[in-house]
Amino acid sequence: MSDGPGKAVGPEWLDVVLFSVCDWRVGFEAHRIRSSSRAPAGTLGNSMEARLGFSPCAPKVSATPSQCLLIKSADDDAKGDTEILVDGPVDLVCLPVAAIHPLPPLLAARTRLHGLRALAINPETVARPVVLLFDTACLSDDVDTSLQGRLQEGKN
Repeated sequence: MSDGPGKAVGPEWLDVVLFSVCDWRVGFEAHRIRSSSRAPAGTLGNSMEARLGFSPCAPKVSATPSQCLLIKSADDDAKGDTEILVDGPVDLVCLPVAAIHPLPPLLAARTRLHGLRALAINPETVARPVVLLFDTACLSDDVDTSLQGRLQEGKN
């Protein structure tokens, strides 16, 4: 992962790990990611499309190799971690909480994207300023509402 812009982290900032799914930049809270590593040579596909509910994307040739992200289990037990394959680049960024907009309940209930919790406007990614933020609970049977809770705290 590459480091973010080096801003101070506090209650008004949220560290997020970003990666690509189809033509979107999507992310998870950084504290839910145990590690990131380069995918083994010859590994094809992006397991995130189906897991998050995206329609299958056309295969694309990327100059950035795929990455394996190790997602922490809800109880932080390494035995329950989930490994996922994502398209690079994988970036660690610091988003201002004011730029993160939780989905309204009706929209959250109707979306087909599993675990979509918020949209963020990241002005530092001019090419794709909208970031889709997902809850890691959509990747397993664990129930984790940490992203939703952090967003509500930041808005109050």
